Amino acid sequence: MPEQVCFALASPYNEGYNKNISCVWGTFMKRNISLHFFYTLMGLISLTLNLVHPVTPKFFELIAYPDYMFGLAFALMSLGAFLLSPMWSQLAHKHGYARIMALGIAMYGVGQLLFSLSRILTLTAFARFFAGCFSASLNVTQLLFLSHHFGDQKKGERIALGTAISVSSGALGYFIGGFIGNHNVLLAFYLQIASCFLLSALIFFTMQEAPAARAAKQIKLAEINSFRSFIEVRKIMNKSIFMFYTLTVLLALAFVSFETTFNYFIRKIFQLQPIYNGIIKGSIGILGLLLNITLNKWIAVKYNPKSTLQVYTLLIVAALISLICVEGVPLFIAAALLYYTLEAMQKPIMQLIGTENPIVFGGYNSMIALGNVTGSFSAGYLFTLYPKLPFWFSLLFAGLAFGISVLYKKEGRRL
Repeated sequence: MPEQVCFALASPYNEGYNKNISCVWGTFMKRNISLHFFYTLMGLISLTLNLVHPVTPKFFELIAYPDYMFGLAFALMSLGAFLLSPMWSQLAHKHGYARIMALGIAMYGVGQLLFSLSRILTLTAFARFFAGCFSASLNVTQLLFLSHHFGDQKKGERIALGTAISVSSGALGYFIGGFIGNHNVLLAFYLQIASCFLLSALIFFTMQEAPAARAAKQIKLAEINSFRSFIEVRKIMNKSIFMFYTLTVLLALAFVSFETTFNYFIRKIFQLQPIYNGIIKGSIGILGLLLNITLNKWIAVKYNPKSTLQVYTLLIVAALISLICVEGVPLFIAAALLYYTLEAMQKPIMQLIGTENPIVFGGYNSMIALGNVTGSFSAGYLFTLYPKLPFWFSLLFAGLAFGISVLYKKEGRRL
């Protein structure tokens, strides 16, 4: 018999009846899902979230937005994620990973609907910020559920494979979105919005909470305070956590400065259609998945994560130097593929370290969002000065990250 799952429906008139009905419904619908099902769910979420990315440059071009808008839009989305990531970690732990996950993807769909309808800068800015606030909940809840629902055995392998599936599925989403965007940009938006609502319903009605989540009846407004979560992180701050967060910010700065510029660069400078962006990301997805389920899975178990991070960071620096120095579309894209592959392999290692502590992990996501805010906002304006300038800044941040990774490896304490 599956464990009974009860969630109260707030009603001042017939509380007992509502509780009984919801308990019966929860018992009938919800099951202790398998790891394979959850991996499938992670893949579908990642695919859905990435459907619109390859068409965004063309969308901005069609509605005659200025060049800097691609960076500003992503910066505002990242700002929302930065402010709320620690809050989502705490709310998910207290009120249920599945419930927060379902809420997050549904409201992300609402934000994307506003984005698709916007034709003025202010509405686009609000839509991006709104979507970012709720996208932050998805990464937090997925990895915490993966970490706590399936026991302590082989946790590192689970996280590495889950991240690989998300990255590869996101790349497939890029490919599908780019293919659709070649014919109709708005169709990619509508497919994404519909998928968000369908996935939200699937999560809410089928997923049983992880044992670590203490489901509560109501969410109090006083708990929706992101700064309260930052205070919780400060209480446990030590040298190791500080260096981990610094490394996280620098790698995020390097990646987002590259990522946001690359999408716009190949459209604006090389005049490539969205399908090319999709093909590139699709190739990364396949390669990243193969490497993560083979080489990276073995590395995550065999070697110290701090040592692995140092090696990956050094290789990222080398890839960025190659990208800046080469000329011509084929070599430029080859260097970009190398960078994307290394990024896909280092991310599970960072997440493996971060999930050792739920409070630290909430802060980890905030640090990524902080890097995304700064990196994407600056990338848009740097591009207007010189198209390759954001790539130089990526190299600078990656170089600093390598320096921190050397110090971090010498720091023996765990999070």
